[in-house]
Amino acid sequence: MNRRAARLGLLILAIAGWMREAPVRADDEPDWRELQNSPHDLGWVLIRTDKLRHINIFSKIEEGRRLRSMKAEAELDASVTQVTRVLTDFSGFTGWLWNLKSITVLRQVSAEEFLLHLVFRTPGGLPDRDVVLRYQIQTSLNPPVTLIQAQDVPGFPANATEAVRIPDMNLSLRIEAAEHGRSRFSSQLLVDPGGQVPLWAANFVQRRAPYATMLGLIRVLGGS
Repeated sequence: MNRRAARLGLLILAIAGWMREAPVRADDEPDWRELQNSPHDLGWVLIRTDKLRHINIFSKIEEGRRLRSMKAEAELDASVTQVTRVLTDFSGFTGWLWNLKSITVLRQVSAEEFLLHLVFRTPGGLPDRDVVLRYQIQTSLNPPVTLIQAQDVPGFPANATEAVRIPDMNLSLRIEAAEHGRSRFSSQLLVDPGGQVPLWAANFVQRRAPYATMLGLIRVLGGS
């Protein structure tokens, strides 16, 4: 190898090493609020897929909303009953729900309806967020299906906290039977975190939270 070729090879290796080490700024990601005004992106858009774990994450522009709605779909190696048990074991939520700091059952309205107080950690040193949710559960045995609807309860008092109250949150879950004892899971989430949220933080949460939550759910169900 001549000296010129050797120098070129060293230069390529140096550039490659710098690219691996160069920090990536969170706010270098696309601006979700600018994307809200895009006329070319009006339906559900696939933003992440994990073929190994059968997870797909989507986002959608919501007219008049600060942030997009999110959707997660997955096939889980667990029955509808097993998944439902995890989704109704409130004390275990901190083990899999992304950045959940605490959860308290404020009131049990019936066997299928609860008022829950949740406190979430917010990235980047921002104030925690909290919300009171009306958590309603519907189950069917034939065929096995579980539907869960969680909606914020405006103005409902909760334990004293310095967290910023989430003013708008709507979560829908559906779990139905699949082949070989497995289940199909789908969720849709629309949330406004309230207060002042930097664009990089909104970006990070919307990209990270649905996928990380699905990984946590799979983990507690005994998967990998």
